Amino acid sequence: MKRILSTIIMLLVALGLQAQSSSQLFEQGNKAYNAEQYQTAVEAYEAILAQGEESFEVYYNLGNAYFRTGELGQAILYYERAALLKPNNSDVRENLDFCYARTEDKIEMMPQFFLVRWWNSINQCLTPRGWMWATLFILLLTAATLAYFLLSHNYFSRKRSLIATLIMTFLLLLTIINAANSVIRASSSREAIITAPLTVVKSSPSENSVDKFLLHEGTKVRLRDEMDGWTKIAIADGNNGWMPTDDLTKI
Repeated sequence: MKRILSTIIMLLVALGLQAQSSSQLFEQGNKAYNAEQYQTAVEAYEAILAQGEESFEVYYNLGNAYFRTGELGQAILYYERAALLKPNNSDVRENLDFCYARTEDKIEMMPQFFLVRWWNSINQCLTPRGWMWATLFILLLTAATLAYFLLSHNYFSRKRSLIATLIMTFLLLLTIINAANSVIRASSSREAIITAPLTVVKSSPSENSVDKFLLHEGTKVRLRDEMDGWTKIAIADGNNGWMPTDDLTKI
């Protein structure tokens, strides 16, 4: 029993020290950034991530620091990671728009069916946790309307509560689907940012294959496949090809 207690105490102390260390590193990074020592700020924020810690604030500040060092691809990468945690944050969205406007590749996005655009915009309104809370809230409302239907003895009240239950059930189904999609999107992102200054996209995963087009630092791509140090990507206009895996970083 004493051994178990001592182990628990040691774990709690270790967690406390790690949290204190992360807090100190974050403060050091902020001070370095305010003093215009941007590379030092980058190192402090990266050290927090190396400890397994992640947060919107760390990603956002790291994006700011990388932008100040002139590393546009890394700045966009960390802004995108911050946006996964807070998709509706206006600051990170404005910074992303500003950074993407500075990238060399101006790619026209393929037109999407309006229902697809509508569904994607709804799904990105909330974080995975937000969708889970919304699902729980709708579930409670559905249970309440169903209970009212079962317990009520008035015909008109039962009719109204039945309609309300059907509507809430439909909304519950939508929130469950959105919650699942949001979790999948956050946990297994299939997008990446080009972090190399320049990369050549090939027709096949080989240096000897035909060059298809060039991509520059900061461009967002969709990941399709991987093979022996090569990754098949697609860009917003529908073009695709193979590029060295080392030239991109997954969001």
